[in-house]
This record gives sequence, structure tokens and C-alpha cells, in this order.
Amino acid sequence: MASKAMRHFAELGKTDLFDAQRQGFDGIMDTFGADAIPRGDGQTTAKFYLDSNHSLVSLVVHMVPSPDWFIGVNSINLCNAHNKWEERKQLKLTLMDAGSDSGFTFTSPNWESDPPAPISIITSKYPDHPASSFFYPELDHLPAIATLQFIKIKEYNLKEQFSFNFASVVDRQEDVISNKVSDQLPPLVLSSGINAQHVLSIGSDGPISVTHTGRRRISRNQLRALRMRKLKNRRKSKQRKLAEICTLSEWSNWSPCNATCGTGSSVRRRSVVNKGRTCVGPLEESSWCSGYSDCAEKYFKW
Repeated sequence: MASKAMRHFAELGKTDLFDAQRQGFDGIMDTFGADAIPRGDGQTTAKFYLDSNHSLVSLVVHMVPSPDWFIGVNSINLCNAHNKWEERKQLKLTLMDAGSDSGFTFTSPNWESDPPAPISIITSKYPDHPASSFFYPELDHLPAIATLQFIKIKEYNLKEQFSFNFASVVDRQEDVISNKVSDQLPPLVLSSGINAQHVLSIGSDGPISVTHTGRRRISRNQLRALRMRKLKNRRKSKQRKLAEICTLSEWSNWSPCNATCGTGSSVRRRSVVNKGRTCVGPLEESSWCSGYSDCAEKYFKW
């Protein structure tokens, strides 16, 4: 079924409802328009912008005069199977009926379809009525009423913009060194001058056997204290490391396109919430955007 905006355009040629569905509406990147063809035979052109997230194009042309007829395409993908932009694409178009008016001829009076019918293709045999302007049952099909060409004009490459401090890279290297050192406990001297790093084995029962300048014995309580100290140092190191990690805010919304007519750019930003020593990453990103819908040309004025 045709949308309200589609029925409004197909019958009256007015784009105000389409204009309300511009950038950001239901995944739409932008809208564009072209000058009307003043006579039955002619051509018109328009420019528009695509990106990797918006590679589908839809367009519609109002037939004047007509009840609710139009030509158009829906969601044509201009990115091919090899992830390359189509250099050129040509389509033959046939006449369509929006289903909001039941008139058979170009100059039929307003005859509203109630309820509205689905969008359909006008053929040599449909509508099946002798009064239809395109009723030629002896023909297998009607000739194309228009030819549509998509031609790639230019391809842009956008480089990512990063904003960071080189000194923070040095800080990260220092962190790596300090973390390695923190994992190595300083020598812990137990009773009788025995170094904790010289512990060799733990028996199943009885005291701990160690080797040093002489044979010594360490109680299980002393070993437990050694383990607790090592665990405590590891926890402190982990807490210190977490405190040094940089925290960034969520990305802001994309800014409006800075182009009033043509191709421009849009930016989004984020900020540092917790300025840690490992604060490395982009604080601003840019993306191409289209401002063709803001061009000063007046379209569809018959």
C-alpha cells in the first residue's frame, strides 16, 4: 500500500509530506529533488550523496496530468556484490498506479478509491477496461515510459580524525614497567634471616623445609602471612591500575550537516570522564553528509 506521503504526491504532486521525512527519519540519510520536465518528452538530472551505511536509493516522478500515476524505483542498491560503487546503472521504467484514485484516463476527474488499492503496474491489459488510456490487449507489454540512469560522479575517502596526547603513550609504557615490577614482591625476610624467595617445598605435615646458609624451619602461620602479604600487594596493584584507566563518555549525536547545498560533513564528539594515564583514543569523528535537500532550487512547481 502507498504511504500517505506517496498518495499525496501521486495525486497532487506536492512534496510537503516527503519533506517531513528528511535526514534521520526511519533510516533516511537525505532527500533530493530534480526540476520538472515541462513537456512530454525531455530529461532532468539531480545529484545526491551515498555512503556505506546508506547505499539504497528510491525516487518517484509524478505524471502530469493523471489521476494518481507515477514512475519510480524503490531501494535500488548502488553498491554491487563486490562492495564497489556502481559506475553506471540504467533501468527501464513502466507506469505505476498509487491506488488512491480510480480514474482511467489522464484527465479523469477525482474519483477516490475507497478503500485504497495496493500500488500496481499499469500494463497493456490492466486496468482491464476499454476506457483506460493504456488498454492495448493486443500487445504483450507496453514500451518503457522512461529511462533512468545512475552515474557515479565522484568517490570520497574520509580519514578518521584522532585527538590524543603523545605524552599519554609514554605514560602507558611506564605503566607496563611499573606493573611488572609490582608483581615481583620485595624480599621478605622471615625468622632467622631466611629469605622468602628461597622456599623450596611444602610438606604435607609439619613445618616447612627451606635451604639457606643452614637448615631452618618456618611455621605454617608464617607462610600464611607471606601469602596474605603477596595477595594484598597484588590487590593494591590492581586497584592502582584501575584508577589509572581513562574513562570516556558516550558519543554525542551527529551534528547537522554543515553544507547548505551539496556535500558537507557532520561531526560527533565525546569527552574524558576520568582522566587516567592510559587515555588514548579519538574524541571527535567526522562523516560525509548530504545537504542537497537544502538547495535553493524549487522542484515540482507546475
